[in-house]
Amino acid sequence: PAVETIQISGLDAQKHFQVSLFDIYGRLIFTSPNLQQRIHVNKLLPGIYILNIYDKKSLLYSGKIQKIAF
Repeated sequence: PAVETIQISGLDAQKHFQVSLFDIYGRLIFTSPNLQQRIHVNKLLPGIYILNIYDKKSLLYSGKIQKIAF
């Protein structure tokens, strides 16, 4: 579960990655054309979100994130 930030690690910083965050209904909440090591989620409502990480050609990772209230 996340309260303020999501930490992304394990990817080659020299390569180009895109990060997208969707709510449980599939609405795009956040996208970044360049990989950020941290995504701030403190302004999101508590709930379940989908995090997708893409390289130039395809989806590399898709996972659920739970934002909790603090």
